[in-house]
Amino acid sequence: MQRCRLISASKFVIFMFAFFCEKGTADLHADGEALLQFLNGLDATARNLSWSNSTSPCYWHGVECTPQLDNVVAIKLPGRGLYGTIKEGTVGSLPRLQILSLRLNHLSGPLPRDLLNCTGLRKVFLQGNDIVGSIPPFSMTSNPELAVIDLSFNKLSGSIPSSLSSLPHLKILFLQNNTISGSIPSSLGSISQFNVSNNNLNGTIPSSLRSFSNSSFSGNVGLCGPPLSSACPNTTTVPSSPSSNPSIPPPGRHTPSVYHSQAKRQLSTSVIVLIVIADVAFLFLMSACCMFWIQRRNAAIPEQGKEKEGKVSKEKGFPKGARDTDDSKEGYGSAQEPDRNKLVFFHGGYLTFDLEDLLRASAEVLGKGTFGTSYKAVLEDGPTVVVKRLKEASVSRKEFEQHMDVSGNMRHRNLVPMRAYYYSKEEKLLVHEYLPLGSLSTAIHGILFLCYTIYLTFI
Repeated sequence: MQRCRLISASKFVIFMFAFFCEKGTADLHADGEALLQFLNGLDATARNLSWSNSTSPCYWHGVECTPQLDNVVAIKLPGRGLYGTIKEGTVGSLPRLQILSLRLNHLSGPLPRDLLNCTGLRKVFLQGNDIVGSIPPFSMTSNPELAVIDLSFNKLSGSIPSSLSSLPHLKILFLQNNTISGSIPSSLGSISQFNVSNNNLNGTIPSSLRSFSNSSFSGNVGLCGPPLSSACPNTTTVPSSPSSNPSIPPPGRHTPSVYHSQAKRQLSTSVIVLIVIADVAFLFLMSACCMFWIQRRNAAIPEQGKEKEGKVSKEKGFPKGARDTDDSKEGYGSAQEPDRNKLVFFHGGYLTFDLEDLLRASAEVLGKGTFGTSYKAVLEDGPTVVVKRLKEASVSRKEFEQHMDVSGNMRHRNLVPMRAYYYSKEEKLLVHEYLPLGSLSTAIHGILFLCYTIYLTFI
């Protein structure tokens, strides 16, 4: 009898072991199907990840599993050049997902709402993409373990969900460089790192966030209060009456001192006429200076054009004056190997040329800085661009491309967009748009300041 009981117990243990093994295998298979659906939503460039049903998802590139190898807990694919959208029913279908890192890619579209189903989610790194739409309303009910949210440098809109204040473990919230509007939630728990700069936020900065520097809030015209210098308008106004204001006596009882103070505040007609005459004379003088400066510049242009024509070689290369004094190579390009003559264009770039076109283009030096020299390149039958030749930039290709991914995704009204770059061991080039709007000094101080400077040189 006792032997029969031992046999029954062993059968039960074997049955339970087989049941849980089968359950773990089924869960991992479901996670693998969800990841393949995510891969299908991306462009063909993502096919080099080599994800396949023939192997376990735990051994796929960028995928991490639990120690028991029964569920996916992390997706880490930063800077992989991924294009496409994150669809519903993909990463949001991973029940035990803890880390989602897809930063510095080219993902677009809105964030899937089923991320709220990932109850174990702890870290979200999606900065440096082209994601649109609103921020998912993460909360203590849906994602109680969430500690890091980085959605910076995207195209998100809408407001900051007030439900974020209920997250008990939230420590880092980066939302800068988006188009988020509305006000900042009054409380965000015990947050330690915070940045919402360069958005469209408005209202008063909550007192719980005033310990952060002003750089965490700059670029939001509607925000006010510390640590920003712009004070919030006083909304509490008390109407005044003659009886409650002792400085204004009742009608019919003005004292001589009151009449004397009113006379001081009124300017005489002669003083007003003199001020108007002085303003008109100043404007006339500034206009004359501007006309004189424009005539001198127009007269000098033909002579400069002749000098430049004499400097350009017959091979349609760069002017001989457009080289660094420390370099023995003309222009900004020296790579001649055919397999290296490739420019890498940023996503959405519309310029169509190659490195050989840049080498054949006529160029002139725009300026020299710490990191190299900038050239204005006029392409044949093409646009005019600015090429910066980096000097003594001893970095690896991987590090250089990572820096380019970050710089290429920066968008601000005061930043000139980067269009392409070139890397080789000998040369590193950055290609920007050319803005024919004069120098930075003219843009800051205006033409009147320039004319005033010219005027001072003649007196």
